[in-house]
Amino acid sequence: MKRSLFRTFLLGLFPLTLLALAAPACTGAPAVDYCDAYCECPACPANGGRDVCIDQWADVYESADRQGCGGEFVQWLRCAGENIDCSEDPNGFTACQQELFQFGNCTNF
Repeated sequence: MKRSLFRTFLLGLFPLTLLALAAPACTGAPAVDYCDAYCECPACPANGGRDVCIDQWADVYESADRQGCGGEFVQWLRCAGENIDCSEDPNGFTACQQELFQFGNCTNF
């Protein structure tokens, strides 16, 4: 049940509504790379969307890192950034299921 809720939360609210996980921001290359790719899609808000995206994913990283799962998160976000498809429904994003599974098994989100 916990794993199912995690996947629903992460995929269902993907990517810009993760503010509930806010923590001190720490920008890193995977967040920047992901947000650069995401903001080439129409779903990215034109005014500041990239910066908001980076801040929010950095917040998730900080939360994951405090749980000892920063590496798993980085692997998943890197995969997501490399496989983003603007036409794909975020709820159906399937390219990085293995990375998401490893991240989900590590965290207690």
